[in-house]
Formats: sequence, C-alpha cells, structure tokens
Amino acid sequence: MEFEKLKKEKPLEVEKRTTRTVGQEIARSLFGLKATPFNIEREQQKREWEMRKKLEDFLIGAGIMKKFERGFIPKEKEKVRGKLFQ
Repeated sequence: MEFEKLKKEKPLEVEKRTTRTVGQEIARSLFGLKATPFNIEREQQKREWEMRKKLEDFLIGAGIMKKFERGFIPKEKEKVRGKLFQ
C-alpha cells in the first residue's frame, strides 16, 4: 500500500525506480545482467501466501486439517466431445 501512496505523491521518482537506466541496459546487452525492479509489499504478500499454503499442505498431510472445495455450475455449458458424442 505504501508503494501505491508513493506512486500518487511522487510519480517521477516511482517511474525512475521501476524502469531500467541506460547503464543497466548496457550491462544487460554486454554481460547478460538484467536489473529487475520489484515491489517490496507485493513480494511480502506473496511470501505470506506461500507460507500459508505450505502450512495448509502440512496440516492436511498430517490429518489435522481437511481440504475444502466448492463446486459450481458454469454460466455456459461446455460442449462435450469424445467418441461417444460425435
């Protein structure tokens, strides 16, 4: 959320941090090095999701927790294709 706030307050500074410079492009073309900007908050959320998923998988594997799935009916019916329906 801080990134979005900073983006609104200082758009030029954010653009500078999220785009590669001429020096970085030269390094990429000469040495194959690539500078990739990333959002710290987004990466932190991704890590939290990965940890939660690993914990759920562990608890399901240990028999402490059960997996919950919800079924649904799609809006459009898919055409069933196969040898029996041709």
